Amino acid sequence: MKVKNSHNDTNSNFWIAYADLMAGLLFVFILVLGAIFIRYFFAKQDLSVLKQNLILKEQKLELSNKELEKKQKILSDVLQNLNAAQDQNKQLEILNEWISARLIDLESNATKLESSNLTFKQELQDANLTLNDLNSTVIMLQNEISNLQSVIADKDVKYNELYSDFNVTKQKVKSLSGIRVKVIETLQKELGNDIKIDKNSGAISLPSSVLFDVASWNLKEDSKEYLKNTLQKYLNVLLSDEIRPNIDQIMIEGHTDSDGGYLYNLDLSQKRAYEVMKFIYTWNNDKNLQKYLVASGRSFLDTIKKDGVEDKAASRRIEIKFSISNKEAMEEIEKFLELKNN
Repeated sequence: MKVKNSHNDTNSNFWIAYADLMAGLLFVFILVLGAIFIRYFFAKQDLSVLKQNLILKEQKLELSNKELEKKQKILSDVLQNLNAAQDQNKQLEILNEWISARLIDLESNATKLESSNLTFKQELQDANLTLNDLNSTVIMLQNEISNLQSVIADKDVKYNELYSDFNVTKQKVKSLSGIRVKVIETLQKELGNDIKIDKNSGAISLPSSVLFDVASWNLKEDSKEYLKNTLQKYLNVLLSDEIRPNIDQIMIEGHTDSDGGYLYNLDLSQKRAYEVMKFIYTWNNDKNLQKYLVASGRSFLDTIKKDGVEDKAASRRIEIKFSISNKEAMEEIEKFLELKNN
């Protein structure tokens, strides 16, 4: 009995324990369900909040994406600008190198210019000094010009006076050739065909063979009458009151041929010319004659040539010639030329 009761007690305890266990499990289950429910409730609330947060974050993310796109675009633009800037920087570097080289050249040129400037300043100072000297010189020259203008004005007056006198003198000079022609014509009338007169000079030529023996300067006796008649007519014309004022000289010239030495012939020609002059004074007592008559020897300096060959007979001669002079006219011409040269 005791065993049976023991067995029943054991079963009873089992089931009680089981019931307690189940009750405990149920309680645990209920606790778990409650916890789960509470957890779910709070989780749901958290989920709602999370959803809202997520929506907000999505919105922010969308905004952020847009901002990011903008920033990416900005970055792209910046990169493009950066690339462009890099290209520009390279160009600027090249330009900078060029500018640096130019700067070096400019510095070199500046140094040269500075040196040139110093030289120019010195030259300018010298030029200013020269300019001052020139100004002084100009003032002096202006004064001299003023004085010269006054002198020129005076000379113009004198020039006009002399020019007027010169025109008168020129007419006088022109008349000299007319006087010579007139003298020659008068001589031809007086002498006729007895002796030949040079048509240009009015000179007459007397052969030495007629007047002198060979190598002699003494006049032949038989030539003196012929010589006197010829020279008397010639001299009377030249010493006439009408012609004499225009006569400068009456020349007796002795001439020889080229035979013999120069000095021998010079002495012979001079003695023959003097001999003729002495002969003239033996019969001509005109006091005016001494003023005009001269004698000289020419040796063989003026021989007569025919076809380029010396004519010895014609070269041995005595020439009587004259020169026309108008001293007053010559003096006026000299004054005029002197004033013109000054």
